[in-house]
Amino acid sequence: MKKFLLGVVLFVSISAVAIYVFREPLGSAVAEQITADMFADADRDAFSPGIAIGATFPAIAAVHKGVEVTSIAPFMGRSGLLFVANRSVEW
Repeated sequence: MKKFLLGVVLFVSISAVAIYVFREPLGSAVAEQITADMFADADRDAFSPGIAIGATFPAIAAVHKGVEVTSIAPFMGRSGLLFVANRSVEW
């Protein structure tokens, strides 16, 4: 029984050291295996969700703090502006 227990402790110890030493390549291999088929190469269907990339965004009309807004220019700062548009919340 002592030999068996000693063998198990030795195996676990060697395994722990090996995992620690090779943690980066093992982590990369596991991540690669998990994400291998996660992403599509390109969008190849006929569905068009909106305006084309690089096209001019259509005119906007909204109300902000009681004032009608037709341009996003007043909201831009030194670093620019992140503008998110959602064309529909009802799919």
